[in-house]
Amino acid sequence: MSASPSSSSFSSIVLPLLCLLAGAVAGAAAMATAAGAASGSYTANLKVEKEDDEKKRDLQQQTQEKEARGRAYEAAAPAAPAAAAAAASTAATAEATTVEAEAASILSLWFDGGQDIESNYRHRWFCAPGSERQLAFDKEIHSRYSLLLQRLASDEEKRKEWQKTPKELLALLILFDQLGRHINRHHTRMKREGPTEGGTEEGKEGGEEGGTARSYPSQGQTDGIALGLAREMQSRGWLSHLHLSVPEHVFALMPLRHSPTVGSLQEVLCHIDSRETAEEQAKNLLHKFRKTTMR
Repeated sequence: MSASPSSSSFSSIVLPLLCLLAGAVAGAAAMATAAGAASGSYTANLKVEKEDDEKKRDLQQQTQEKEARGRAYEAAAPAAPAAAAAAASTAATAEATTVEAEAASILSLWFDGGQDIESNYRHRWFCAPGSERQLAFDKEIHSRYSLLLQRLASDEEKRKEWQKTPKELLALLILFDQLGRHINRHHTRMKREGPTEGGTEEGKEGGEEGGTARSYPSQGQTDGIALGLAREMQSRGWLSHLHLSVPEHVFALMPLRHSPTVGSLQEVLCHIDSRETAEEQAKNLLHKFRKTTMR
């Protein structure tokens, strides 16, 4: 049987249309795939660019912070030496003030304690050995100056801080030559008498924990330091009537007396002769001044 004309015509029309439709579908799928790929690539590129921007911002921020720290350091650098210098100056001023006060305390104790020279001679400078007055004075000096003596005896640099003026150097000399004798005498007596209840009397006065006895420089050590100080005063031209009163001059010469060599004793006698001459001249001047005033 042969196909009918209508069936053949249908096939010739529909089949090509189906083929075109299938091709269109396939093309659309391909385009969609391509568009998806392109979209994914674009998104990836955006992500990379965003990350790059963040890295650039971080780097820029770090650079700015580093520059800011550098500027701050440069601004602070000149101030650091100035601050250190200011602190050193403050410490030096405090040290000088302390030396001045301690020196004044020693000189006041030694020269201003009595009503006059005769009173000081009998009741302070040359008390009767073993007398109640001497024992009390030993104890007072030990209580007030034993720690200072101990500290300065072991620190030559600290002693130099006391050598800037005639009076401060004189006070240091008296500390070692005179007060040191009172301190060592009291220290020896306390050791000889033994501990009292609660520890040694020496320990109580010195503030040692539990009353433990403190070690002090020997008389030989203090005499040696005092002699060196007297020589220093002499080398600076301070061992004279121009800088010292008569009592001060006498005690500035004492370390030479305590070093009983022929040479040192002759030096003492020469100083006494020179001072007597100066005092006699001063006395004559005062006498003439009196006479002219009473005319």
